[in-house]
Amino acid sequence: MITLKNSAGTLIKTKNSISGKILSITPTSQLATDVKYNLIMNAGSVQDLSGHNNSYYSTCFTVSPITLAQIKDGFSRAQTFVNINLRLPNYVSYDTKTIGITEFQKILATQGLKINTKIQDLIVTNVTAPIKGFKGNTIIVSNTIKNRGNTATNGFWVSYYLKLSSNNINNYIGHRYISSLAAGASNSQNTQLTIPVNITSSNYYIMAYVDSTNLVNESNETNNYGYSPTKIQIIDYTPIYITSDNIDYSSKDIVRINNIVAGLKAMGLYAVNYGVGSNKHSDIVWSPTMVIPANALIVNIYGGVCAGTIWEMCQNGTNFKKALGSRKIFSIWINTPVNITNTIFLQRSHDDNFTALYGTPLGFPNFLDTNGDGKFEPGVGYNSTTKMIYPNNFTEEDGISNPTLLLTANGYDYLYHQDENDVTYLINAIYHEAVLM
Repeated sequence: MITLKNSAGTLIKTKNSISGKILSITPTSQLATDVKYNLIMNAGSVQDLSGHNNSYYSTCFTVSPITLAQIKDGFSRAQTFVNINLRLPNYVSYDTKTIGITEFQKILATQGLKINTKIQDLIVTNVTAPIKGFKGNTIIVSNTIKNRGNTATNGFWVSYYLKLSSNNINNYIGHRYISSLAAGASNSQNTQLTIPVNITSSNYYIMAYVDSTNLVNESNETNNYGYSPTKIQIIDYTPIYITSDNIDYSSKDIVRINNIVAGLKAMGLYAVNYGVGSNKHSDIVWSPTMVIPANALIVNIYGGVCAGTIWEMCQNGTNFKKALGSRKIFSIWINTPVNITNTIFLQRSHDDNFTALYGTPLGFPNFLDTNGDGKFEPGVGYNSTTKMIYPNNFTEEDGISNPTLLLTANGYDYLYHQDENDVTYLINAIYHEAVLM
């Protein structure tokens, strides 16, 4: 016999049926909720097709105050609450009815459901974009990743992208690995990333994507993205090639260039020490061996202001003008007795016996007419028979007027700075010339 009784011992009528291997015991009236019921199957209550009887069996149960659909809805709401607040709710409500969380968990267990209280949730709390970046070069991006959950994670990857907008394509620029992150902890890093060479020049947001390979089972998989509040300007990089005159002595001059190169590289630029020597400024633009890229910035550092060099730079057909083209040539004068910025007339250097004489083809365009007769009179400084020039013996000097105006009129930028040891100033000036001009 099969009997169903409530906790008071009242017998509940049931309708019993068998379909295949399933025995259904259905009360003929609706059972009350929050009431304990006892079901007893006496031995021999059921017999299989082979004639075997069941053994004695009894169980007790309580009818849930909510439907299966309500159970699933409450489970979803409770899990969401835990994901956000990192704790269980005190109760689950249904209209005017509330069920304490302990009782609700028992109801969930009847359906094989359990609220997950061990939460892992990775988010991006900071991404800082540099102002500028150069194609093919590296940038440093400050970023912070946080585990806002209550349970530590194992290792995971953070990937970084350049994006024109949040719904635009991802341009991958690098990644980093975090081996673990404790509950509530953050991990900050200045991450070195590489800008693709073939990316379009434009302004981009930097996006950090935490757990980009889905190694962590998170409570919320939709909040793993973080964007820089400002954009980075991506531009074509300008390679920088630096030469130096013999200013002090070779080793010191080389160290100065190397320090400038290192400073420029630290700012994300490509820079090369092309060498030290009295003719390096002309060697670098020598046409038959010209290997400097067409978009390069050539920086020539001088320890003396030579009128012949400036005049050569400004004449059509010279190697300087041929090299200029799409390149830029930036002249820096340091530690010079002549301040080129306020010089009205720059005379021929005492050792310049190679620049043609005033009044001859390719000769200097100006001279100092000291006697006011309108004629250039070099005196014994020029031997008309041998065509030899002796600058130290000139009666009147030839050279160029307003050298800085001549330089700018021919497309050259320049810098005059007397402190040769102020490398930071030189680095910033070259950076400005390469990036901002």
